[in-house]
Amino acid sequence: MNRISVIIPVFNREHTIERCLQSLQKQTFYDLEIIVVDDCSCDQTLSIIHKIALKDPRIKILQNDKNRGPGYSRNRGLSVAQGNYISFLDSDDFLHPKTYEIASEIIQLENHPDLIRFPQKCLLLLPYFSVNISFFSNNIFNPITGIMDPFDQAEYIALETPGVCNKIWNHDFIGDLKFPNTKWEDYPFATPLFVKAQSIFFAPDICYYYCHNLAKKGTTLNDMNNRSNSILEIYDCCDLVEQRCKDFGLFSHFEKAIRGNQKVCSLQRIREVLFSNQYHSQEKKELVTLLTQLTEVKYGPVFTDEYYLKLKQKKTFYRTRMNYVEHLCKNMPSMEASPEEIKKRILEITK
Repeated sequence: MNRISVIIPVFNREHTIERCLQSLQKQTFYDLEIIVVDDCSCDQTLSIIHKIALKDPRIKILQNDKNRGPGYSRNRGLSVAQGNYISFLDSDDFLHPKTYEIASEIIQLENHPDLIRFPQKCLLLLPYFSVNISFFSNNIFNPITGIMDPFDQAEYIALETPGVCNKIWNHDFIGDLKFPNTKWEDYPFATPLFVKAQSIFFAPDICYYYCHNLAKKGTTLNDMNNRSNSILEIYDCCDLVEQRCKDFGLFSHFEKAIRGNQKVCSLQRIREVLFSNQYHSQEKKELVTLLTQLTEVKYGPVFTDEYYLKLKQKKTFYRTRMNYVEHLCKNMPSMEASPEEIKKRILEITK
């Protein structure tokens, strides 16, 4: 049997951590190592975890000395994990009950693939029911069931969601790669591993449930209402993806796909501008133009990029949003400046 280590970073999730851990206890595959890393929660989260752990010896609890973010917490979990395979689970999400049973069968039948990827369903949690909002997701790479070598499928590198939670990772394959301590820490971890992978198994029969709650702070949808003082961190993440792919000696083969990926991922930050109620109309227009220009200066033309156009073609909601962005950019003057000057102006607006 191949033991699977599940790493859960958690901070102030007293309303969701029990559901998260119960989804692991309901798994039809038992040989799990459950590593919960508490990032100095100041509500009842830790108390709830300890209560559940008293009845489940598989649960290990680690506590950070101070609040350090999910990247640090995931790295800490990786440092102690004993499983042959690694699974990451966010503390407000949950899993299909047969996830690890099916994954274990795939590991045996497919000669230990580098990673197993399965669908992700986005749910908006309301007081008495939930709504499937998966149309918000930009992921459009949905191949048939089976094994794939990304070296022959560059489109996968450009269009796969960079999240780590709807995948199960071969521990040896991860090696010594670490999460950076940035807001979008999963992107510079996952995407270079997609480039490095030689065998990815697509398993459509299991599902990761990615939950949004408008009433809770720290959630993706809720955060889009605020001014973001970390909006430029995505460019650091894009640059780190590029450097790690170069370190693997694979950047030149995947350059076109990586550039497309950088453009799409960096421009996702425009969502935070368009949906925020913290900027007035003129600020939004200027920020959209500046972010687009910075992306083009760093990674090349956006609106003619093959993968950007494919994403627009496949996703109606994304196409509507980006048509508006393109319209704004055509009608706003470009800033003739260096990347550093563009970043400075963005920070002046968002502070």
